[in-house]
Amino acid sequence: MNVSEQDLEYFLSSRFATHRYPINTAAIITLYSTVAVVGFIENAIIFSTLLAIGDLRGGSAANVFVGALTVSDMILCVFNVPIQLYYELGEPSEMSATTCRVLFASLGVPTHVSCILILLIAIDRYRSVRFPTVFTSSSVTSASSTGGGGSVATGSMRSSTALLLVLLSILFSLLAAFPVAYYTDAQQVSTQTFVNDLNVSISPSTTSSLDTVAPIANDMQDKPHFPMYCVEQWPSPLRRLIYSVLVVIGQFLTPLIVTLILYAHIGWWLAHRRGQLYRMQKTSTSHIQLAARLEMRTRRTHRILVGIVACFAGCWTPWTLYSLYLECTAYAIAGVPVDEMAMVDPGSQDVAVDANLKTTDLVLKLFALSSTCANPFLYGWLNENIRKSIIRRTGLCKKKSTHHDQTTVISMNANYSHMDKATSKPHCPTNRKSHP
Repeated sequence: MNVSEQDLEYFLSSRFATHRYPINTAAIITLYSTVAVVGFIENAIIFSTLLAIGDLRGGSAANVFVGALTVSDMILCVFNVPIQLYYELGEPSEMSATTCRVLFASLGVPTHVSCILILLIAIDRYRSVRFPTVFTSSSVTSASSTGGGGSVATGSMRSSTALLLVLLSILFSLLAAFPVAYYTDAQQVSTQTFVNDLNVSISPSTTSSLDTVAPIANDMQDKPHFPMYCVEQWPSPLRRLIYSVLVVIGQFLTPLIVTLILYAHIGWWLAHRRGQLYRMQKTSTSHIQLAARLEMRTRRTHRILVGIVACFAGCWTPWTLYSLYLECTAYAIAGVPVDEMAMVDPGSQDVAVDANLKTTDLVLKLFALSSTCANPFLYGWLNENIRKSIIRRTGLCKKKSTHHDQTTVISMNANYSHMDKATSKPHCPTNRKSHP
């Protein structure tokens, strides 16, 4: 978490030191490493599968977005996590201003991109449901032979448009991170300043914290220089707070709210279509079978949509709100000297000087990064074509000759072009062409 220059002395206080304990450090490194490795492997599998089935080369727009999301999540796993741990736990003593600017600006870009891509996926799915896909015999035959989605969508955007939107999302993320790079600088505090701050922090009323800070103070006295910290030196605390609020609104609240609204509308639309189908005169076996398949597919789709929104909100809400809380706290105490903090508000000192501040920030950030492990499942494995390709490539099952009459289901329920088109158990697809 970035701290302002005026908050630096509070950050160096003994009460920010619990992350330096070996057991806490080991636990944080282990958890972050696990999330990074698992997330990278999952996203690499989905990305390689999309390349293998050709959905990143002229495929559907949704798969282009999913492919870009996997790349963004892989960057988070292999770039952000190691650098974040090195900076937060290693506390390097040699950090230049240029390094700080590049570091903190680049850390936010993949996060911005991932949130925007999740929103774009929701928009594309809504378009595919609201504006049904048009099928022809030739398109079904062509799609079956290539292993694609089996559709020529009028509502779904083109892959070239999707690529353009991905590039625009990257550009927007770079612009959003530019103020951080512009106002970030490196600052070093001497060891003596840190020790003096420890002496000020310890009082007879806080002797219980003596066992906590003493080992840390001794360790810091053995170091010739105190670690360099990247701090945001804004012209005014108000500008920094406004920027932080705008980032929260643009990066988190807007994608979350819009995604929730779109998926809620998709759920309503599917339920409405199901009601229309049940009101149809079911005089043939095909209508009865179609109604049963539609019922199962609608329930499954609802679970998927709820899982996507719950994952997005559950992973990112804690860290986002905590970060905004710290920004508001930094604004409230900006310009207040250390020795006057208790005179202003006795409770504010407990807020500003918290032994678990950085530890809490790292733990909540871990929850946010865990979305890199959930996204491949929600956007990749639950996609019928991707799942079949993975099963076929890994040899998890034997090929079956059972043929499902999906043409009828697709033609009468084209709104499910981006959802799974089969309700039966996954089986290894064959390469034979299906005829209309």
